[in-house]
Amino acid sequence: MAKILEDLIAERESLTDEQLHALYLKHKESPYIENPLSEERFRPAYRRLLDTEIAAWEALEAQNWGLHDKLDRESDALCRRLGF
Repeated sequence: MAKILEDLIAERESLTDEQLHALYLKHKESPYIENPLSEERFRPAYRRLLDTEIAAWEALEAQNWGLHDKLDRESDALCRRLGF
């Protein structure tokens, strides 16, 4: 398993409310965001980003290129929405 995949899984499993709040504050202050999400909408979107990144890495390791490309596009859209 790739180190980055292990790191993403560890982040997802150890993510706390305090960490999510700190990430939300960065989201609100991001110069790339014109209309910030509410914190209630940010939290599931960030969790979805982690899940999508993990699934994309798993698809890459399995050489499932079509699924990887789909998940990569979803990840890009989430990153833009979250300001990352």
